[in-house]
Amino acid sequence: MKPVNVSLTGTGTSSPVPVDYTQVGFVVSVAAVVTGTATYSIQHTYDDVLDESVVPTWFTDTDLLGKTANVDGSFVSPIRAVRINITSGTGSVRMTVLQGNSR
Repeated sequence: MKPVNVSLTGTGTSSPVPVDYTQVGFVVSVAAVVTGTATYSIQHTYDDVLDESVVPTWFTDTDLLGKTANVDGSFVSPIRAVRINITSGTGSVRMTVLQGNSR
């Protein structure tokens, strides 16, 4: 998967970034960079965000919850997608998602 960048300004949620949950040696890294003031979380889902009939359930890892500064993290168990959720502030968050395998 090529690196994917998603940005969000103000409160709300970004478009989800689907990842390949079938990859052997699953590893997804995310980095979030804040500009201005924003309180945000990085969320993930196990649901198919490409299926319009599905309403995804989103989860927030405690390590990626309520952040106000730059952060990075990783997922080593399969997930289907990640997104940004800004809960307060007028700043922006840019998230970069990288997926590779652990060969």
